[in-house]
Amino acid sequence: ESSSVKVVDTIKVAPSPNDANELMVDYTADITLKGWKRPFIIFVKSDLHNLGRAAVQGLEKLLNADQPSSS
Repeated sequence: ESSSVKVVDTIKVAPSPNDANELMVDYTADITLKGWKRPFIIFVKSDLHNLGRAAVQGLEKLLNADQPSSS
């Protein structure tokens, strides 16, 4: 938390319901701009969503790289 933004990140890692040999990542970032900057979150929301999605995909790829193949 800073004087202009508050961020709470939550990352959960669990077995994939589709493949017991894979892990899936659930990532939530609650971001709140403070003060006069608060209404401007709408302008960066899409970019932050895309950044989070890319981070989850990268983390899942890394975590599953060493998993045994299901075939």
